[in-house]
Amino acid sequence: MKDKLFYYGSYSRNSGLLFKLNMLRPSIRKNMVHKDSDICIEGFQRSGNTYFELMFRQSNPGAEVAHHLHSTEHIKLANKLDVPVVLLIREPLGSLASLITYDERLSPTVALSCYVHYYSAALKIRSMYCLVPFQQLISNFNEQIEKINGKFDSDFQMSMLSEEGVKNLMAHHQSKYSFIRSTPFPNAFKKERNQVHKGRIEQDSLYPIATSLYDQFMMRCV
Repeated sequence: MKDKLFYYGSYSRNSGLLFKLNMLRPSIRKNMVHKDSDICIEGFQRSGNTYFELMFRQSNPGAEVAHHLHSTEHIKLANKLDVPVVLLIREPLGSLASLITYDERLSPTVALSCYVHYYSAALKIRSMYCLVPFQQLISNFNEQIEKINGKFDSDFQMSMLSEEGVKNLMAHHQSKYSFIRSTPFPNAFKKERNQVHKGRIEQDSLYPIATSLYDQFMMRCV
């Protein structure tokens, strides 16, 4: 049942017609881009969406941020409204292992299928966003802001936080999560479960397709 819900939810958010129906849902609308949005943060689940949002809000307080819809149709809408879009991407093994750890009722096949569908659609609209790979994001947030400003001629501010300040920001946000598997940040439990799920993902026939798709995106960053 969880597989079906995730599958149809993911596909509906990435379908032109069905996305319009999703726009009627309050939980979707509250995070959706609008004409006064300053930035739209997009990316598949567990690709650094929360990390980027927190860091961006900290360095740009008061900014109107659209985020967490996990929808390529959301990117198109932001583009029509002339709102800068960031597309986050993480290698499928790390992204999907973390996703399945979050809800272990989700199968590797469905998770991989949704990943492939999402980034295949994103590849077709590559001019609409600034690509931000997960590893580059967590290693140098400010470098990504420079890249975004360069693409969109924006003037987003960089973070002034020290390494310790970033850790404190993450710890404060992590304290809001009741269950250790639901937090978007690393912990010992997730690390252990992720390793189990990585083995399952690598054995799935869709894994090479997802990896090849990821490699196509990363070639743009060279």
